[in-house]
Amino acid sequence: MVVIIHGDINQGKTSTLLSLYYKNRDGDGFVLLKKMIENQHNGYQIMHLSTGRVIPFAVPSKSKPDHWNEVCQLGKYSFHSKGFLYGQYIVEKMLETGVSPFYIDEAGQLEISGKGFHYVIQRLMSLNKPLYLSVRNKFVGDVIKCFNIKNYQLIEASVQS
Repeated sequence: MVVIIHGDINQGKTSTLLSLYYKNRDGDGFVLLKKMIENQHNGYQIMHLSTGRVIPFAVPSKSKPDHWNEVCQLGKYSFHSKGFLYGQYIVEKMLETGVSPFYIDEAGQLEISGKGFHYVIQRLMSLNKPLYLSVRNKFVGDVIKCFNIKNYQLIEASVQS
């Protein structure tokens, strides 16, 4: 079963996913946290749920730091290779230890196009274990189709979660 937490930008998809993780007290995964500098959104960090460890994931393309190892760009953001490698590492550790359910934030345009965490999600889907996946509203149908998701539940994100 795949639980799809859906919503628009800033509607609370990540917060809802975190709330479900803490409520269930089971499983592991990662979320993409907004990095704020002086009340300005300045990219994302990827956080391992069970450890709380964060590393850089994406920054605005126009303000990439020195030694930023860009793996791709989407919109105004540049994505660091280590962010994707860290997400893959988290999932590999979960698979080694048999931890489930899986919590993944988020599937979108990159994943639909075969990039980003596409292969991570595809692999998790093949295991037929519980998966919580956040998805922006406009990509829900494409994500369901791309990953051939048959058994799913939709949960609308809530800022209050």
